[in-house]
Amino acid sequence: MDSPQDNTHNSSQNDKAVHDLLKQLKDATSKLQRVKAESEDVRMEVQQWREEMDRRMLLLLHVDDRVCDALMELEAVKQEKRTLIQLIETLNTRAREMKLSSISVSVMHKQVEALEEEEHKLKAQCEHVKKVLDCVQEKL
Repeated sequence: MDSPQDNTHNSSQNDKAVHDLLKQLKDATSKLQRVKAESEDVRMEVQQWREEMDRRMLLLLHVDDRVCDALMELEAVKQEKRTLIQLIETLNTRAREMKLSSISVSVMHKQVEALEEEEHKLKAQCEHVKKVLDCVQEKL
């Protein structure tokens, strides 16, 4: 059978093996705790990124709505601009027509003035001719 020396040696080896196993268990437990802590840190970081992504998505939706509103407003302004351009063109056409009419009226006024002046001269000549005729008749 085993001698006491073998028992002591076996006991010492068993103690060393148990001690090594306890050290491995302690190391594995420490490593497990580190992995759990890292896992929790990663989980928290993922949660933060998800919250940030959700916040950005909401912001993007809000901005997208504002962009749609701005595009619709821009289209309305463009339409109003086109309408105003047409109105300006119409007014310019009417202004040219009025200017031409004004020029025509001005020319007609000058013609009327010239005709009135001519009429006045002819009346004066008629009066002169009447006076001359009256004088001639009196002498006869």
